[in-house]
Amino acid sequence: KAFRVVADPYVSSEAGTGIVHQAPAFGEDDHRVCLAEGIVSRDGSGMLCPVDMNGCFTNEVPDFAGQHVKQADKGIRDRLRDSGHLVFN
Repeated sequence: KAFRVVADPYVSSEAGTGIVHQAPAFGEDDHRVCLAEGIVSRDGSGMLCPVDMNGCFTNEVPDFAGQHVKQADKGIRDRLRDSGHLVFN
């Protein structure tokens, strides 16, 4: 499955919604949680990094390929809202 819900003490509703995405290629806590949940392996298996050296999405994210990750924020937020998957705006 493409999506999983996992829990970790570093996420709480006291500092926001209590919901975060995991990006194991970009964050220490994210990497630790994904390792513990078997989403990625220590050898790098399962590690996705659909962002190039310029900070733009690669073809692994076809709807936003070539866009800088921060410039894509509005389009991603709109897509989540329009599909009924936006939790907090």
